[in-house]
Amino acid sequence: LGVLAVVAVVLGSAGGSWSGDRASGDRLRLWQTQAPRGAEGDTSVEVQLPTSTSTKVELPGGLSVDFLHGTTTVAFVTDAGIVAAVDSRASLGRLVGSGTTDKVLPVSGQILGTMAGGAADCSYWIRALSMQIRLWELREGKNATAVSAAHVLATMLRQNRGGGLSVGTMIMGFDARGEPGIHYVDDSGMCTKGTLFAVGSGSPYAIGVLDSEYRRDLDLDVAVDLAMRAVQRATHRDAFSGGIINVYLLPKGDKPWRQVRRVRSGTLPRPNQAD
Repeated sequence: LGVLAVVAVVLGSAGGSWSGDRASGDRLRLWQTQAPRGAEGDTSVEVQLPTSTSTKVELPGGLSVDFLHGTTTVAFVTDAGIVAAVDSRASLGRLVGSGTTDKVLPVSGQILGTMAGGAADCSYWIRALSMQIRLWELREGKNATAVSAAHVLATMLRQNRGGGLSVGTMIMGFDARGEPGIHYVDDSGMCTKGTLFAVGSGSPYAIGVLDSEYRRDLDLDVAVDLAMRAVQRATHRDAFSGGIINVYLLPKGDKPWRQVRRVRSGTLPRPNQAD
């Protein structure tokens, strides 16, 4: 989505309208549906899309656009359940594409997934996972576990490894015994379980706050405040993170997830300048 949006801005100055269609491999061919005045012959152009190891898009005339990804997502386990916090900024390279992106997507009533990487890739694969989990729950008549959902997603991504995907998500929920777990899954098909994760360009700043204050036995209000401050620190230092900080809770006891905090990062007190 970001690729097409910027290509339209760069090429639209010629005066025509453009539409795109995916061709083989990593090639995208754009056909000009209405040729500019004075144009002759074939007005189509070819654009080299970024591969899995590059974020740069090569445009005609020697131009290029570097689509850098940036975000901050954190999640950790407490005695009250799982707390997750995310920012809401979506970037188009060095431009802010949106300040209100929802980076937490429900997989089911008891499983959540976060978005880090390409917004379109993350959204598509988490929603595809949600469909698979919903069908399984209807067929089996019981709730799916987070670990099973994470392995399903890892399998789907592993089958598409090398296709230029950009996905780094945390799938969080509970196992069959009711124990909380967070599973990091990326576009290589890797699946790693843990109790605390920070993912995205702002994660080095967020993890510093979490490492210094996180404990498993934190009260819920303290845990929510910690998650919010971790993301806020990242939005203060990382140019690709910002907007609204959303905090979610997956409580114990087979209860549905809920949003517990939503606040603009700019309205919070700034981190200590001495930090």
